[in-house]
Amino acid sequence: MTIAPFEPADALDDAELAVAAAGGNQLAFSAIYDRYADRLYDFCVGMLHDCDAAADCVQDVFVTAATKLVQLLDPNRLRAWLYASGYFPSISSILSLPTWPGFTPWTMAAIEVELFSRSGRMRW
Repeated sequence: MTIAPFEPADALDDAELAVAAAGGNQLAFSAIYDRYADRLYDFCVGMLHDCDAAADCVQDVFVTAATKLVQLLDPNRLRAWLYASGYFPSISSILSLPTWPGFTPWTMAAIEVELFSRSGRMRW
């Protein structure tokens, strides 16, 4: 999948953009950024109540996306994947959780264990 200069990126759905960007298409990645950066920023500001921290979070989301988008198993889930990539670092920032090597948005179980162990209430 390529995005030709005459083909407007906003005419493509998320899955098409994700596949193209994962394949190295910079125009597709730019279109994903243009589509989601402002929304992710608002989402992170709402969670962090700090504009600078939210901007850092959005930057981290897109740095992660640039390197790990090839790991997205279902390109139709691009939006959810991006928001999860912003949600977990925001939670980590709020709670000052340690960062783990290889931390991904899918390590929720580890975060839950940390949260509940700090509160003294384990769910299991």
